[in-house]
Amino acid sequence: MASTDLLSKLPGELIDNICTYLGRGDIHALRTTCATMKEKSHSGFAACHFRTTRVMLTRESLEALIALAKDERFRASIQVLQLCMVIFLASMKFEIDDEVHNQHEREELELACAQAQCHEEAKHPKVEDDRDHHIKQEAVSVTEPVKGLSSQPYSTSKDSRQFQSGIALTEPAGVSSSQLSPTPEGLRRFRRLRRQRYGRHMHSQNTLRTKSIDVELLAEAFRNLPALQSVVITNQLNRDRPPLGLRKVVSEIGMWPVTASLNQSIELPRVYWTDYAANSNEIRASYRRFISHGIAVTCGAILRSKIKLKQSFTVDGASYNFRLSKTPESRKLGPTTTPAKTFAQSQIKELKQAFSDVQNLSFHFHEHRQNDSIPGLQAPFAWFKSFIPLFPSVRTLSLTGETLRERNVSIFSELFTSPDVFPKLEALHISSSQAQLAALVQTLANRERALKRLVVCDGPKTCKWRLSSACESMH
Repeated sequence: MASTDLLSKLPGELIDNICTYLGRGDIHALRTTCATMKEKSHSGFAACHFRTTRVMLTRESLEALIALAKDERFRASIQVLQLCMVIFLASMKFEIDDEVHNQHEREELELACAQAQCHEEAKHPKVEDDRDHHIKQEAVSVTEPVKGLSSQPYSTSKDSRQFQSGIALTEPAGVSSSQLSPTPEGLRRFRRLRRQRYGRHMHSQNTLRTKSIDVELLAEAFRNLPALQSVVITNQLNRDRPPLGLRKVVSEIGMWPVTASLNQSIELPRVYWTDYAANSNEIRASYRRFISHGIAVTCGAILRSKIKLKQSFTVDGASYNFRLSKTPESRKLGPTTTPAKTFAQSQIKELKQAFSDVQNLSFHFHEHRQNDSIPGLQAPFAWFKSFIPLFPSVRTLSLTGETLRERNVSIFSELFTSPDVFPKLEALHISSSQAQLAALVQTLANRERALKRLVVCDGPKTCKWRLSSACESMH
């Protein structure tokens, strides 16, 4: 009987196009049908898993990205790199608990309890009563030895305790918690182990920053990504598709680390902010510095690698104050600032070649709060103005987030009334930001020929205009 398998005879390019309309599970099922389909659907499989690759500013995550970028099977599929701003705060170490979420954590807890029990027995050995000891000796002496077994009497010596503890430490993986109930000391050991691991991640991330190792690792990855078109810096975390290396971190510390979210800090439980209300300003300051550092690391890596982005550049959660050292030779380094050799103000202009072809630009600024201090005399969002000349080809611009209402500062009013700013702009999206009506009218008048779409959104209210109808209503 003739074979009716016509799908595997299709060209590989057509099968790749089919894979673009399939989900992950469907692609995996398709690849298991036969060796031919597995080979022809490889590009679709790689694009499904690695087209958007997520990474953190940790050594393990960046090294995993480098290994992936040097893998000939997948490097050409990576088009979007998403830098998730996962941060290890010192204050979050005390939020680590002893809750168990899976079998692996249950085994670690049982091991900690067994070690605690062994340690407790070593500190307080059992002392038998003399009468009980003589009774045992008499019982053993009148009992005939059994063939194959030792005739030595039972003893609670150190060797026996070590043997018993060895059994406890080598229990099968399926031991239930009912067989080895957690003890207070075992739970303390378990929490201490998790917090020690968290501390190692925190110190490792800080070392990457202070020694500019993170920018070097990211630059090496950029050099090996020939198809990279877009870069996204985000303070959001997708737990279904986490960054490289994050699942291992979660299994080690028993919780999901937070991201530097300046808008609402949705990653933190409400109890955390209640207990640490006195530290909330300090936490937000740490977030602002870390997001600024993430932007600096990304820009420094792009400059070092000499890549050229062609699609989009997105910053989700940008700070209103982005402070950099003036030159790469500056030696002053605060405990939480970005080193000058990572990226400096004098190097911003050198990025124009890398960003000259970017078509889509998106910045999501965080909401300024009344107790947020602005160090120095630098005007809010002045750093964003210095980046505007780097993007002459932008056609779609999206700005989201509150500005400094107390100072009556409006990015929209200051930047877009000039026709020289983003000269090729075709679509402008403004969301949750201040915009004076006069500035809006001036913007429409200056960009009547180029601008095709304007969207202004303030909470649930959204206004959309086509330039032709908008200008007719303005005149």
